[in-house]
Amino acid sequence: MVPAFWAARRLDLISTTPLWLVFALLVAGVAATSTAAALWAEVGQGRRLWARVAVHIASITAVMYAIGWGPMLAIGLIFGAVDAIRLTGLRAVTPAIVLCVAALALGDGAIALGIAPTLVAQPLVHGLAVLAALGVVFTIKLFERGVIETETVEAELRHSESELRQSEQRFRALIQHASDIIMVIGLDANVRYVSPAFEAILGYPASETTNMSGLEFVHPDDIEAVRAAIAQNVPSARTTGAEARMRHRDGHWRWFDLLVTDLSDDPSVGGWVANLRDVTERKASEAALNQAQEAFRHAFDDAAIGMGLVDLAGRILRSNRAMAALLGRTQDELVGVEIRDLTHPDDRAISNEQRERLNRNEIDSYRLEKRYVRPDGSLVWAALSVSAVRNLAGDPIYQIGQLEDITARKALADRLAYEAAHDSMTGLANRTTFTERVKTALAAPRKHNRTLAVLFIDLDHFKVVNDSLGHAFGDELVVVVAQRLRNTIRPGDVIARFGGDEFMVLCNNLTGVKAVRAIARRLLQAVAEPISLTTDEVFVTASIGIAISNGEDTAETLVRHADAAMYQAKSDGRARTVVFEPDRHGSADAALRIGTDLHRALERNELAVHYQPIVDLRTGRVIGFEALVRWNHPERGLLEPDDFIHLAEENGLIVPIGAWVLETACRQTARWQTIRDRTTTAAPLVINVNLSPRQLADPRLASAVGHIIDKTGIDATAVCLELTENALMQNVESTNEALLALRHLGVHLSIDDFGTGYSSLSYLKRFPVEALKIDRSFIDGLGHEPEDTSILEAIVTLAHALGLTAVAEGLETPTQLEALRNLGCDYAQGYLLGHPLPAEQISDNPADDLTTWQTNPTPTA
Repeated sequence: MVPAFWAARRLDLISTTPLWLVFALLVAGVAATSTAAALWAEVGQGRRLWARVAVHIASITAVMYAIGWGPMLAIGLIFGAVDAIRLTGLRAVTPAIVLCVAALALGDGAIALGIAPTLVAQPLVHGLAVLAALGVVFTIKLFERGVIETETVEAELRHSESELRQSEQRFRALIQHASDIIMVIGLDANVRYVSPAFEAILGYPASETTNMSGLEFVHPDDIEAVRAAIAQNVPSARTTGAEARMRHRDGHWRWFDLLVTDLSDDPSVGGWVANLRDVTERKASEAALNQAQEAFRHAFDDAAIGMGLVDLAGRILRSNRAMAALLGRTQDELVGVEIRDLTHPDDRAISNEQRERLNRNEIDSYRLEKRYVRPDGSLVWAALSVSAVRNLAGDPIYQIGQLEDITARKALADRLAYEAAHDSMTGLANRTTFTERVKTALAAPRKHNRTLAVLFIDLDHFKVVNDSLGHAFGDELVVVVAQRLRNTIRPGDVIARFGGDEFMVLCNNLTGVKAVRAIARRLLQAVAEPISLTTDEVFVTASIGIAISNGEDTAETLVRHADAAMYQAKSDGRARTVVFEPDRHGSADAALRIGTDLHRALERNELAVHYQPIVDLRTGRVIGFEALVRWNHPERGLLEPDDFIHLAEENGLIVPIGAWVLETACRQTARWQTIRDRTTTAAPLVINVNLSPRQLADPRLASAVGHIIDKTGIDATAVCLELTENALMQNVESTNEALLALRHLGVHLSIDDFGTGYSSLSYLKRFPVEALKIDRSFIDGLGHEPEDTSILEAIVTLAHALGLTAVAEGLETPTQLEALRNLGCDYAQGYLLGHPLPAEQISDNPADDLTTWQTNPTPTA
C-alpha cells in the first residue's frame, strides 16, 4: 500500500517543478503507460500481484527522477527491462526500453555512462528499475484522476493475496499427500526439505533430516550412481534419473526410482529437487522374475533330456545341449530348422497332425514316440512330449518340447518282442505266434477250392540221441533240423518250434490233400539227410501229422488234430505222414486231451500215491511198499499209470511228477517208521519208487533226491529206486555216474521188469544195483508152464549168484506163492498179498498180517 504522505509530496512537487521536468515526466509516463497496459494484458492470473506491487515502488522512483536522479534510473530501467525479458518472457517490456532511452537523452549522459558499468554488475538493482518503470503507470493515473484510489488498490491486493494463499494451499496439499518422496537438497548436499512421505516410507521425521547429508541415506554401493545422476544435470537436460537403495530407520534397505532436477539458479530453491518413488516391491518382483528366468534357463540348458522351443510353423527357435546331442547337431545349427526336416518320413504325418491340433487348441499337449534322422543317416528314437505356451488371451504363441532318447529301450523292446514271438534257440516262431498266425489265416477270406493245413512234425527217437550224445548235441541237432525245414517250406508258409523236437508248419492256399502230402514228403526228405554234428554224423527221421481245415475248425483244434495224427504216424512205424481222420484218430485225440489235462494235474493236486506192500516170503512180514502214482481225473475218474505215464514221458512232465511222487512217498513212509519204531521191534519199512529214463538222464537227479531225503527226514537206506533195463542202457556212462551218486547218498537201487529188456550179465556186473524185480509176465505161468518156471528159477539163481536180491511182482494165486517160495525168491508183491491203497485207507501202523489190504472193501485194481 502507498502511504498518504507520498501523495501530498507529489502534489507539492508538481507546483514547483520546471516545465522541462514536466515534459520528461509526461514522456516517461506515456512509455510506462504503454508498458503497463501491455504488461497487464500479457501477464496471467499468477503475475498480477507482482505487477501491482511494482506500481507502488515506481511511485517513489518517479519522484526521485524529478529531483535529478532521472538519468541514473533510466539506465537502470533499460537493464531492468532486459532482465524482465530474460526472467519472465514479457514481450511488452520491449517498448519501454525504447522510451527509456529517449528519457535518458534528456538527462545528463555523462552521469549515465559513469554509473552504467556499476549497475550492470548489480542484478538486484536491475530488478528494482523494472519495478520503478512499472510504478510510473500508477503515478500517471494519479495525475489524471487527481486522487489516489487507495481502497481499490487495497481490494485488488487482498484479492491477489487470497489467490496466492489458495495456490499455496493447493501446492501444500499436493506435497503433503503425495505418495512419492520430495526432497530439496542444497548445493552443499544437505537436506533442506523433505515431504511427509519421507517419514511414512523411510521412518525418519522431517526434523531429523534437516541439514543432514542426503547421501547418508543412500546405500554405499549406490552412492556413485546418485552422484553421476546429479553430475549429468546440464542446461539441455536438467532432470536425470537413477535407481538407488535408501536406508530405513530400522536398518533395512528399500529401492527407489530417483529423479533429480537442478534448480540451483532458482533463488527460492538454490539446489536440487529430488523425486523418489518406492519400487521395492517391483524390484522384488523383478528379482523373483529374474530368479525364475534363471532357473528356467538352467533347467532348460542343463536338462538331461532334450528340450526345444518351436514356433507355430514348426521351426526351432531354441534348443538345449541335450537336444542338439540327441539329433547329432550343434545348437546353432538347429536354429531355424523345421522339425519335419529332422523327422523320419514315416513319422511326419502323425507328428504334423498333432502339432496342428495343438495350434488349434484342440488338445493341451501330446506325447508320441518318433524317429529322427541324424546327419550321418542313423536313426534315433525319442519319446516326445509337447505342450503349448499361450498368451493372456489363451492363444498359443509357441510350443515347448521334451525329447528323451529311447533308442536303447526301443531296441530292447524290439528284441523282447522278437523273443516273445520266436524260439530263442532256432529263431523260428514259437507256439503263441504260430497259434495267432493260424487264427489270422482262418479268419481271412478263402479263395475258391483252396485249403489250409497244419503239419505237426516230431523227430523219431530224438530222446535216444539227446540222452546218448548229450543235451548240447541234441540242441545242435534241433537247430540243423529247424534250418532244413525253414529252407524247405514255401514262401508265405509259417514254421514254428513248439518245444523239444516238435515243429509246426502252416500251409495256406493249397489245392488239396495231394499238395499237402507233397510238402510233407519234402519235409521228411530234408530231415532224413545225414546230419554232421561236432564230432559225429547222425541220421534221424520224423513223423508228421496233418490236419486239414474244414472251414469250421479253430486254431487249437487244428493243432490238436495234427498232434493226434502225428502220434498215429509214430504208432504206424514212424518216418511217415498221416492225415487226421476223425473216425480213425478219435482215441489219439482223447490221449492228446489227457496229455493237456496232465499239465494242470500237479497244480490242481489231482495226483495221488497208492502203496502196495512188499512181503518177505520167508517170514511173511511186510518189509516195505512200492509207491504207485494215480491220477484222480476230474472227468474220467481214477487213472492208473498206464493211462498217462507215457504221455508224461513224451511231454517232459515225468520229471516233476516223479519228484512229487518220491517226496510224497518218503514223507509218508517216514511217518509210518516213526510210529513203527514206538510199537514194534520189526525192521524199518522200505519205500520203493520208480525212476523214469528222463529222470535218470537229468544230471541234477542225485542232488534232487538228496534234497527230498533231507526235507522229509527219512533214512536214505529206507529208500529204493527202481529203474528199467531200457533206462539203464540208453547212456551207459552217464547212467553209471548217476547210479554211483545215488548209492553214495545211501539209497538202494533195483532193476524193474527184469527179463523184458537186455538181461545182460555185463551191466548187472557193472551197475551198482542190489535187486532184480522179475516181470509179472514170468509169474503168470508158474505151476502150469514149465518154461516160465525154468526162466524164473534161472533169474533167481542168477540174482543170488551176483549177490542180488530177487523180488517177484504180480503175485496173484497161492500156487504162484508156493512156487516162489520153493524157488528161493526173497520178496514178492501182488494182489494176493494186497492191492495198492491210498495212505488214508491204511492204518497208522501197517500190520504184518496184511489184514488192512486184504479186507479193505475198496481195493484198487
